[in-house]
Amino acid sequence: MMDLETFNKMEDKALIKALSDLLEHCEWVLPKLIAQRPYHSISAIEQELSTLIASSSKDIQLHILQSHPKLGLKKFEPGFSQSEQQQAGLNLLSEEEFEKLNILNHQYENKHGFPFIIAVTGLTKDQIFQAFKDRIKFESGDELTTAIKEVTTIAKIRLGKLISES
Repeated sequence: MMDLETFNKMEDKALIKALSDLLEHCEWVLPKLIAQRPYHSISAIEQELSTLIASSSKDIQLHILQSHPKLGLKKFEPGFSQSEQQQAGLNLLSEEEFEKLNILNHQYENKHGFPFIIAVTGLTKDQIFQAFKDRIKFESGDELTTAIKEVTTIAKIRLGKLISES
């Protein structure tokens, strides 16, 4: 973990590498985020990150969502997604639960055009399954908005694991 002062002073390439796990496969956001330095607080970084994601074009937002790892795959991507999904118990699914999650993933992605995304930190697998069932019913435009908010929440949680105020 680095402190805010280090974040503000670190060389761009080194900082991009240090923050590479912030959002999977969305490297475009990091140069824009660090170009706004110096930041006076972590909440200011979070706000800028939220603004960058929310103000990006619909095509970029879809790319963000489509690049995000699916929940409950037997092979997790390394980095934060793996530990976050393990914390939620998604690595301990029974075969029946795993099959149910695969069906939900498939149905959701067919309907909305991107994988189901939820900030799993602090959630149980039952809460995740319920959110899946609830959100699969949403209209795709509304779900795009919800999924982008979830990505932003995930990024903020991860930012808190990478940078401290002092």
